[in-house]
Amino acid sequence: MTDRPQPKRGEEWWVKPGKTAGAELQKKRPYVVISADAIGNLPVKVVVPLRSWQDRFKGVVWLVPIAATSANGLKRDAAADVLQIKSFDTNRFEKMQGRLTADELDEITAALAIVVEYQ
Repeated sequence: MTDRPQPKRGEEWWVKPGKTAGAELQKKRPYVVISADAIGNLPVKVVVPLRSWQDRFKGVVWLVPIAATSANGLKRDAAADVLQIKSFDTNRFEKMQGRLTADELDEITAALAIVVEYQ
């Protein structure tokens, strides 16, 4: 029996998403864990993918800018793409890259609230 990764909220992990379709993000990439650590008894985490930042993303509410830092391990600025939220079994998590700040997690959560019209 292999040990499963134990991703925690705020951590950034490389995940291989498996089969995708249409406009879904398709390649292996870093994802930010946004689900609460104490939620659920299944080995599944809710995540938001990171994609390379582009200037055309400015003002797009579901694309949260994430600056590259030594703490998050990004080599260049990125965007957390809240519209592409997913859940993955923890066996898909390959390597932890870093951790986002509490403020960045708050911005991602706020963007998610806008996307689902939570009030």
